[in-house]
Amino acid sequence: MAEPRTYQVEAVILRGTDSGEADRILLLYTLERGKMRALARGVRKIQSRMRGYLQPFSHCFLLLAKGRSLDIVTQVWRANSFFPFLRDPQRLAAASYLTELIDAFTPEEMQNPPLFRLLLRTLFTLCKVEEIDILLRYFEMGLLRFCGFDPELWRCVNCGREIKGGEVFFSASGGGLLCGECRDTEIIRRPISFGALEGLRRLREGEAEEVGALRLPSEVKEEIRGILREYIEFLASREFKTLRFLEG
Repeated sequence: MAEPRTYQVEAVILRGTDSGEADRILLLYTLERGKMRALARGVRKIQSRMRGYLQPFSHCFLLLAKGRSLDIVTQVWRANSFFPFLRDPQRLAAASYLTELIDAFTPEEMQNPPLFRLLLRTLFTLCKVEEIDILLRYFEMGLLRFCGFDPELWRCVNCGREIKGGEVFFSASGGGLLCGECRDTEIIRRPISFGALEGLRRLREGEAEEVGALRLPSEVKEEIRGILREYIEFLASREFKTLRFLEG
């Protein structure tokens, strides 16, 4: 039986790149196929009916037709557009950071429904919470979990003993905690306070709206941010420019 020439996806538009005189190549994160690229023909023309629907951070349903190199957007139904709510530079930069992370950590054409739902929940919550910084840490923890890099936050990654007290370290190269006795088994390590450790555990187990209302001391937030940045950049082998902007 022949494969259908058209199919539908639920997608968040990560970004678009101009192509030719009026086309745009879209980078999508979809529920059904994970990250993928598609061609929107003529979308940059003023009279294009799809022009206003295919903006960055839009959540939409797309009908795609099979193409030679890229599949082609033939119809679009908008579910939600987050762009009007992200006119604040900090929120816009935060949304851009989410899409940077998705792009860096996901291969093309690999379905990951939990990560898709995490992205949607985080974008919805980003529109209304005050604690943007905490929400980004929540997303980072979920991204790591759903991409197979969930850090070990309860036991020493070297000896396996449960962490209950004493000196504790977080190792980006080891993927989690080290007890004091095992500190020298990993080159990349940093001390972690029990306040930051508890914060990381709450971020991992919480929901977006609940985490958006979480209040942590500034020094604990800074420590958590540093730990996750080091771990993420170690895994991705790159720095994230948008994160540097957010950190001022």
